[in-house]
Amino acid sequence: EAALDAEAIVGDAPGTALSVYEIRNLKNASITDAYNAVVSQNVVDAVNSSFGGCEVGVGTKTVAAWNALAEQGASKGITFHAASGDSGGSLCANAPASSPYFVAVGGTALTVGFGGAWASESAWSGSGGGISTIFPLPSWQATTKGTVDRGRNVPDIALDADPYTGIALYYTGTFNTQYDPLGGTSLASPLFGAAVTELDEVKNGRLGLAAANLYAALGAHGYGSGATTYFHDVVQGNNGTFYAGPGYDLVTGIGSIDAWNLASLL
Repeated sequence: EAALDAEAIVGDAPGTALSVYEIRNLKNASITDAYNAVVSQNVVDAVNSSFGGCEVGVGTKTVAAWNALAEQGASKGITFHAASGDSGGSLCANAPASSPYFVAVGGTALTVGFGGAWASESAWSGSGGGISTIFPLPSWQATTKGTVDRGRNVPDIALDADPYTGIALYYTGTFNTQYDPLGGTSLASPLFGAAVTELDEVKNGRLGLAAANLYAALGAHGYGSGATTYFHDVVQGNNGTFYAGPGYDLVTGIGSIDAWNLASLL
């Protein structure tokens, strides 16, 4: 997991000053300690979390603590983002992605054309999606067509996660392992982290609460088209519970992003 995240971020944003926060285990208290260290040290501009669990199972107090720390981070300009999960649609949204102070990153299956140019995307069947029972629908999400007015909607955006179109992982000194190719929203989230890194570099500052900025950009400028495409609206595929469609959906959110074009808006 750590190798995947590091390679995805640095591979897509070469020259990144990468910090890896090592924790004793993936228990709630250790994750809380790590987020506290991130915010108090204030060294990094974006924080990736390629893990998660049903927010109800994680517990309201813990989820609220993660949300509060991400809110403190956002006030300093730090962007928190997390994988929406790999188990498809669910009646229980994954935490920490369900926090409104995290960007929840779902998954797509990506097709590229000549020279690696974007060609098309469909929803990845494992892309986690659902509606939070802990957090209300954020104001910046409520005005977007397709959102459900019952709670925080997950995910916000989606990027490549299909193992068949995923990353070639260099691990234990070789590409020839059982992990190639590799996908999941554990890939999509660090890919978004690389995009945030580059957006921060272009704007010479921190993006902060990126989710609100993304929805605002969509509301003001739409999806764009051709050479000025800002988002790709994913309208095909499903995650077993929810179906992708025009506008927001509980599989791919508002769609995938064109980071270079978005840089001019954010």
